[in-house]
Amino acid sequence: MNKTEAPLEEIIFPFRFNLSQKAAVEKALTHSISIIEGPPGTGKTQTILNILANLTTVMGKSVGIVSFNNEAVKNIKDKLNKQKFGFLIADLGRAEKRQDFFHNLPTIDVAAWNHKDSLPELQNRVKEMNQILARLLADDNRRAQLRQELAAYRLEQRHFEQYSRRSSYNILKKCLSIHALPVRLLNIWRTRPLKRSFSQ
Repeated sequence: MNKTEAPLEEIIFPFRFNLSQKAAVEKALTHSISIIEGPPGTGKTQTILNILANLTTVMGKSVGIVSFNNEAVKNIKDKLNKQKFGFLIADLGRAEKRQDFFHNLPTIDVAAWNHKDSLPELQNRVKEMNQILARLLADDNRRAQLRQELAAYRLEQRHFEQYSRRSSYNILKKCLSIHALPVRLLNIWRTRPLKRSFSQ
């Protein structure tokens, strides 16, 4: 796709996302090739769903989803079904699935989708909401950073207090030891008097 096909202000996010996922969606929609990777639970499927929403609704494109792992495709399908967008999917993997799909085409009543506001008005609202969301996500990201910094400072404070207590104890111990030295010498003198030799 061309870089100009998806202006950032027109991108929509109907599925949950965070700041890094938002950046991934924006890059995927404004570049010809995009690689999104991450361990399980980092929101790759949510990111794919938001990309699909923009490709199919904002750009009016048809999208093919393929994977080495059927479970990955099924996961996307299940999430779309859960959000009542399953009618957008045509499961065309095996021959029997294709036959089943074309024999049982979904019927959707789109009359309820009409809105009192015009398309330009809705697009402006989407832009405004995207700006608000961007600020909120940036604030949330900053809050997470501050929490990490605070946790690091508290850990450093605990280490310092432990070190300070140990140092103070050692200094006090040395002071008491030096102060008690004359007393100990006197006690030694009293308990072990020096032997004196007398000439006969």
